[in-house]
Amino acid sequence: MERGIDSSRSTLFVLDGAKVLRRAVLDVFGKRALVQRCQVHKRRNVREHLPEEKRPGVETILKEAFRAATSKTAKGLLEALAGRLAADYPSAAQSLGEGLDELFENRSCRKGSSGTGKGCLKTRAWRSFPVMAEVRMPVRKCPQALR
Repeated sequence: MERGIDSSRSTLFVLDGAKVLRRAVLDVFGKRALVQRCQVHKRRNVREHLPEEKRPGVETILKEAFRAATSKTAKGLLEALAGRLAADYPSAAQSLGEGLDELFENRSCRKGSSGTGKGCLKTRAWRSFPVMAEVRMPVRKCPQALR
């Protein structure tokens, strides 16, 4: 690979949801590709579908979900939020529901993880884990990733 990624090893890819990029990763890495949606992009995309006065409350629930101890708890919180948003803000609910299962992929692959998700990789601020090659990508469009 041009960027030095070993395609014979399992690799975690944190993507923004672009279908063509996901397809390219799967074409090259196949079953060794672990794909996780970028939680920062997800939060931003949902917020963009809401009026200003609704954003803080939704943001609080999103943060709680992304910090949940298990993927099951997190998905439950997000599904409940999508249900509450559906009537008044259907585009926000739809955005939240897209790729929901891919938001928590690395909870089961981190070194020393028991699936609790403590310290989950949230953004495109890539880090190196035993199952993943280190990848450096530009973060210009995702400034929150630097925090």
